[in-house]
Amino acid sequence: VVASLSLHYFNRKDTVTIFQDVRRLLNPGGILAFRVDAFDNVESGAPADAASWTRTSVDGVSKQFFTPEKLATVLQGPWRILSQEKLTRQRYGHRKSIFEVITQVQK
Repeated sequence: VVASLSLHYFNRKDTVTIFQDVRRLLNPGGILAFRVDAFDNVESGAPADAASWTRTSVDGVSKQFFTPEKLATVLQGPWRILSQEKLTRQRYGHRKSIFEVITQVQK
């Protein structure tokens, strides 16, 4: 399953549920690769303190900015992290800070 810059639009409850549902649907050894906005993505509207699960309105759209602690919350259980990187990219002429994560359902 691939989710590129889409999972940061949900509140905490829905985000945790999405990860649980994906885990339930994948066979052991199945892969989830995803990218989400990072906590320091200030050019894209990240708040000064992104630790809260309260979403931030950016251009009229509510979104979440992930910290390592938030990633740990959604990846509880039988996920095995194969790769987790914090990257900076240029997108639409702006600096964008993201987490790129590849996880596997443990066998």
